Amino acid sequence: MSRKKAFFISFLVSMAGVLTVYRLVWGAIQGRSSETDTPQTGVPKVAPGVHDSKTLLLGLGDSENPYFFLIKMSAINNRIGIGCVSPSFEFGDGDSMADSMRQAGMMQCLLDMEKELGINIDYYLQCSWRQAAALAEDMDDINIDGIGRDMPPVIRDFLLKGAEKISGESLVNCARKAAGFLDNEIGLAFLTESMAQLIMANPHRLEGVTDAIKENYSALNTNLNTTSLAGMKRIAGFLADSYVEYPRRVILKGDNRAKEKALYVLE
Repeated sequence: MSRKKAFFISFLVSMAGVLTVYRLVWGAIQGRSSETDTPQTGVPKVAPGVHDSKTLLLGLGDSENPYFFLIKMSAINNRIGIGCVSPSFEFGDGDSMADSMRQAGMMQCLLDMEKELGINIDYYLQCSWRQAAALAEDMDDINIDGIGRDMPPVIRDFLLKGAEKISGESLVNCARKAAGFLDNEIGLAFLTESMAQLIMANPHRLEGVTDAIKENYSALNTNLNTTSLAGMKRIAGFLADSYVEYPRRVILKGDNRAKEKALYVLE
């Protein structure tokens, strides 16, 4: 056999080997692509991590008549904690929540609460009652049966007079009626329960609230940004598919259990 013929035979054999390996590799790649593109039975979904747990300080009303809520959304613990804080709640220096709001705004309220109660708050959002109702406009109304069960019937009936169901908009009206009660345990408990019931009735619409915040961003006072809103939306998505607990507490002026209540809500 000539050297030239031997060379071509060797070359063809080598190429046949390369093509065989190529086919095997390409088949493996195609197989993996197919596995990725096609949902597989028994493959676990992405699970929430420690970062899927955030706390928001929500201020409702103007700077002269604010009311405050601590809201902890925790996908890893399947909890949405709600704490309502009296505007008269005082810090160690004698200033109240309302004082901090008037003097330096929501960021100062956040810092004062962190220091006083030994907690961590990630974000703040301040808006009027009507703005809050607009953010919740796509939420379903809720039945009023579960609201204010422990309140004196005469006060409960007054607050809910003319309301068959509660929506974000009717909550504004209830808040106005409750003006004389809002700085005591009864009024704050009513608002807390109303907010809890509204959230409980709309677990699949919480993602829409983050979208509404993004759409109305320029009109709101907040330190939430595009990245943090995406994170909150991710958390809301996890909670929408879970059985969620809703611990809630009211923190009053001079409350000697304020720290304990805050930690319970934010657990």
